[in-house]
Amino acid sequence: MIHEPALEALRKRFAVRGLTVTENNIKQVKVPQGAEVVLNPAGSAPMFVLRLGKALAFFLPGVPREYRALVETAVLPRLDALRAERGETGFRALRLLKTVFLAESHLDARVRPLHAAHPRVTFGFRTRFPENHLKLMAEGRTQEEARAALEAADAAARPLIGDHLFAVDDETMAGVVGRQLLSRRETVALAESCTGGRIADMLTETPGASAYFLGSAVAYANELKERWVGVSHATLVTNGAVSEAVAGEMARGARASAASTWALSVTGIAGPDGGTPEKPVGTVFIALDGPGGTEVRVHRFHGDREWVRSGSAYAALDWLRLRTRETGR
Repeated sequence: MIHEPALEALRKRFAVRGLTVTENNIKQVKVPQGAEVVLNPAGSAPMFVLRLGKALAFFLPGVPREYRALVETAVLPRLDALRAERGETGFRALRLLKTVFLAESHLDARVRPLHAAHPRVTFGFRTRFPENHLKLMAEGRTQEEARAALEAADAAARPLIGDHLFAVDDETMAGVVGRQLLSRRETVALAESCTGGRIADMLTETPGASAYFLGSAVAYANELKERWVGVSHATLVTNGAVSEAVAGEMARGARASAASTWALSVTGIAGPDGGTPEKPVGTVFIALDGPGGTEVRVHRFHGDREWVRSGSAYAALDWLRLRTRETGR
């Protein structure tokens, strides 16, 4: 059947965007007879709930952002209420610790000694290059007990993960960097080559990024490296575009042009072609220019083009994360 309140909400949502509801859209608000419908706070397709025998089944849209919003606002509170009504003693508390450039096997090895000391906590893993996530699920007879078990495991895990830990739960790398820049009242500019604007895209996914992100020059061609971020022609001829010297001049040029506190630059060989014995595919130079001068690091990323570009973007932002985390400048 068509759920009329959900259809009306859909029409209002589309009207705000100047769109017309189509037959395809109407399918989103068709639900089984007798289902309880919960409107979607983050999208168009609602959630519905059905009792199947002794089970209570929740049917949710698959879009991650919409799924999470409904789980947090409608599913988990319902489950907690049901447990309380039935006098059940099983409660859970969850946390996601996000690491970068730490292999899943190494992450597992670091936290494995905690298993015996935290029997109420299940340690799980999820990978999404270059991130690896540690999932902590604690159980207890009450919600407070589950939460206490979770906090104890979290506190024990963090020192073992060290600087690889960059975010928790829904936080992102770019969001963390932005928050730190904002708290320090500092800004950043970019000069990107092989990443093709990937770093700028990551930064601007966070609302309010204009408070600390000033802009990016995506300079692929050597001529634009010269014109846009001030790399000297002689440096390019002598060292090649993928070099420590060019990365350093790109960062200095971007910072000078934008008058920013910090500037990051990236130049490298993303592949699949273009590598040489001296500079194989995956060779990337990243520079950070700031109040203390210019530093350049060389990386050797493995994998396909996407892995090289993602690894480069994360490595650049992670460097800035660690630098802006420090006290002072």
